[in-house]
Amino acid sequence: MKTIKDDELLSGTKIRSLFDLIITADEYSNYLLNHGWSFLSNGFPDFTNKQTFFLKTMPNDIIPYPQRNNWMIPSKNKVVICFFCRDYLLYRRLSSVLHDIPELKKYGGVVEMDITVTEGMDKDWQDFLMLLNQLYLAILIENGIFVMPNTRCGDSATIGNLAHIPKNVIWCSSFLGCKNISSNEGLSGYIDKVLSLNPQMIIIYGKHDKRLEKQLDIVGVNYKVYKDFRRKNWQRR
Repeated sequence: MKTIKDDELLSGTKIRSLFDLIITADEYSNYLLNHGWSFLSNGFPDFTNKQTFFLKTMPNDIIPYPQRNNWMIPSKNKVVICFFCRDYLLYRRLSSVLHDIPELKKYGGVVEMDITVTEGMDKDWQDFLMLLNQLYLAILIENGIFVMPNTRCGDSATIGNLAHIPKNVIWCSSFLGCKNISSNEGLSGYIDKVLSLNPQMIIIYGKHDKRLEKQLDIVGVNYKVYKDFRRKNWQRR
């Protein structure tokens, strides 16, 4: 039987359409299958026995991928890379996942991919985009990179797609660009989601939300806010 090489499984499809995203997810799944991964009945990768790759120590800072080589970063191994960027930038990273591995290994960890998933999208499409984000996470783990899952989901019906992530690990949230998190519905939905995850800690990247933080205090969830790296450094000038 011919051995299928990684570069044959992940051809680096350039993402220009929704169909390209589907091809990419298929390539990711084949890559993981080729490396012995199993999948749940809903098609999501099985993270059982992968808990050691989920970060349990707090980083010194959270840095967006485009800012990873900023001269103000003192120790890369104490920094976690995130992907809270516009989708068109993230598509490049989806296409270049194996190429990026050596670069990402220089850092203390990586937050799960953040392809946009929002309420109002078709439910099947929400599920698919969350699957794509988690497939990327699994490939990082397969290549020995420590990871931090992302709390992002769409509406309440998709929270279940996060249920198989190991408990008692550090999760990351970002509300950059979000306007409604402090509305009663948005706030209660977020708190319900966080409680279902049973996190060790929630890292909030980008900005403070006093109402949200008060609710996290009330329900006893540990959290820490990291300022938006670009804005923080602008304020230092």
